[in-house]
Amino acid sequence: MRHVAPLVLIALLLTVVATTPVLAQGWAGRGRLQGSVKDENGKPIEGARVTLIRAGEGPEPFFTNSKGKWSFLGLTNGMWNVSIEFPGYVPSEGTVGANEFGSSPTVNVTLRPIPPEVLAEAAAALSVELLDKGNQLLQEGKTAEARAEYENAIAELEVENHPPVLMGIARTYYQEDNLEQAEATLRRIVEIEPDNVDALKLLGSMLVAQGRPDEAKVFMDQLPEGELLDADAYLNVGIDLYNDGNLDEALVEFERVVGNFPELAAAYYYRGLVLLNKGENAAAAADFEKLIELAPDTPRATEARDFLEYLNQGE
Repeated sequence: MRHVAPLVLIALLLTVVATTPVLAQGWAGRGRLQGSVKDENGKPIEGARVTLIRAGEGPEPFFTNSKGKWSFLGLTNGMWNVSIEFPGYVPSEGTVGANEFGSSPTVNVTLRPIPPEVLAEAAAALSVELLDKGNQLLQEGKTAEARAEYENAIAELEVENHPPVLMGIARTYYQEDNLEQAEATLRRIVEIEPDNVDALKLLGSMLVAQGRPDEAKVFMDQLPEGELLDADAYLNVGIDLYNDGNLDEALVEFERVVGNFPELAAAYYYRGLVLLNKGENAAAAADFEKLIELAPDTPRATEARDFLEYLNQGE
């Protein structure tokens, strides 16, 4: 999911595991998240470590099966940080929303191998002892101490090689629910490496969750083709644009959702509203009909029927 930096030591030598000891199951609920992990050739990766964290808490890490798939039932509503790691590959990190009362998007991840030359450079550039200590401290939930070790490692590197270690630092802040510092650290990564997929995704998701869709859109638009956030992120950006009267820009976001998440009923509802406001009544009616087909017993379906009745009266 992320472009390999010139030096990806953090991913190879000691994988950063974004977990904290769970003292109370405030994270537990009825929601379910699932996904798959493959390599660049489409081969499933068995034994990839999956870590789910929300507000510093979550279940114990678990691993993908022989088909590269994973699933966890028992999560509360909200945005979850998903970290996926496998030795010799660049780790993946992002966020996805769990829904206790409906389906959640599937997290499909492609891990990219770390080039051998990068491994050699990494071994020469950084102290394994520093990274090992930081990794161990992070696993123990000692985020401040872990951050200190990563910052010591940063001091040994050229700026262009900072992004992998900065991701470790961002994870420490994220575990502490210090979103301001996590955001600042992720922005540093994007300044150095503008196409860093993991940083772009996490930034976009965090900003949308904080009600800052305009800022989130800047980073979401930088994602390469095929790399997407969850559908709700694009819906929220589109809704904000719609409320501001930017119909054409809102339509782009809703088109993106319909194209990539065709079974999401809400996408047709919002696209239908935009089309209705643009006077494209036939297209709007088609979207409202699709919404009713996908989710006939919802409040939005009731509204859609009212819109259809209004449109039919105008014929």
